[in-house]
Amino acid sequence: LVPMPDRGYNRSVSTLGHPLVLALLLIQIAPFIAYCYMGSRNLISKLSWIAAAIVMALGLMVTLSRGPWLTALLIAVIALTWCFKRRPAARSQALLLFVAVAIAVTAFSALNRNTLNAGTMSDERRSEGYNPRKYMWARVPSVFLDHPLIGVGMLQGGVEVSHVEPVEPNEKL
Repeated sequence: LVPMPDRGYNRSVSTLGHPLVLALLLIQIAPFIAYCYMGSRNLISKLSWIAAAIVMALGLMVTLSRGPWLTALLIAVIALTWCFKRRPAARSQALLLFVAVAIAVTAFSALNRNTLNAGTMSDERRSEGYNPRKYMWARVPSVFLDHPLIGVGMLQGGVEVSHVEPVEPNEKL
């Protein structure tokens, strides 16, 4: 966890440097954890995979990234629905895993309500997530028209978009 004392919360990041990278990695790992859980035969193994799923979900929670949270929830609901329709024998196992993770996430959220609120729903976090995207997407058509065939290159989009109509850092959109 990286402390953000001026904002009142801690946020996890990956070794690649951004919480979204960690969140996306955890979302990609989740189906494998569920698959291994469903395939395990003994109680110790099942409990270990449940623990792994809980740790993965809590790791996702501390990224404080709302988009990946919604993505993970959507994937879980789709997987649970699929399991209920296509694999009736596995219904109870899938439901147990889902409920265990849901209880852990709910308890974690209740115990860390202030941190989660400051890190996701505060005015600063909402404007931090929304305003730059609004700025970028408003300028994308101009950049696209200037570079329609091959684009501007890897990791150059933000720089190129800012050249269209530069905005002072403190200016509100």
